[in-house]
Amino acid sequence: MQLAERTRLAAIGEFTTGIVHELRTPLATVALALDYLRGSELPPAAARRVALATTEADRMSRLLSDVLQYARPLTLSLSTVDAHELVRRVIEDHEQLRSAGHSVDLTPPGAPPAIVNADADRLTQVILNLTTNALEASPAGGIVSWQIAASGDSVHLTVSNAGEEITPSRRERVFEPFFTTKAGGTGLGLSIVKRIIDAHGGDITVESGPDTTRFSIRLPRRAGAD
Repeated sequence: MQLAERTRLAAIGEFTTGIVHELRTPLATVALALDYLRGSELPPAAARRVALATTEADRMSRLLSDVLQYARPLTLSLSTVDAHELVRRVIEDHEQLRSAGHSVDLTPPGAPPAIVNADADRLTQVILNLTTNALEASPAGGIVSWQIAASGDSVHLTVSNAGEEITPSRRERVFEPFFTTKAGGTGLGLSIVKRIIDAHGGDITVESGPDTTRFSIRLPRRAGAD
C-alpha cells in the first residue's frame, strides 16, 4: 500500500513539474512584453493596467517556483549544524531581514552550540521564510525574536513576533498547501517549511494570542530520529 501511494505521489509530482515548465515559457514572454510596455510612454490608465499586470505576472512566477519546489522529491544533504550559529548568520547575511522600522534579534546571543545533524541549506530556507513572515506580521517598530535551546535529544527553535492574532480556525490551516491570508501570497511557504521539518524527523507548531504569535520547531539531534 505504501509503495502504491509513493508511486502515485511521484506520478503527481512529475505531472505537476511538467505543467510548471510548460507555463514558465509563455509567462516569461508575457513578462518581457510587460517590461517593454513599462518603458514606453503610455496614458495613465494604460500605465496602471500594465503595472497591475506586471504585479500579477510576478506573483504567478513566484507561485510556479513554489509549486515546483513543493512537487519535487525532498532530499536532505546532512551535515553537523549549529542551529544557533545558523540563525545568527542568516540574520546577519540577509539585509532584507533588517527592514526599516523592524529588527530581528537572537537570544541569548552567546548561547552554547545547539548541534543537529541537518541540511543547512534547507534549514536556512526555513529560517528565512519564518523570519520574513514574522516581519510582515509585525507592527511598525516591532521586534522579531529567535530563541534557540538544546534539551536532551532535541534542539528547539522558536520565532516570535507581536501583531494581530492568528485565529484558531486559521491556525489549524496555516500549514495547508495554498492556504494564505496575505495579498499576493502563494500559500506554499509554510507548507514547504513543514515538509522540510518533517523530513528531518522534527515537528513545527504555532501558538497565537492577542499580543504574540510564536512558531516553535523541534529538531532531533540526529535527523530522522525521534
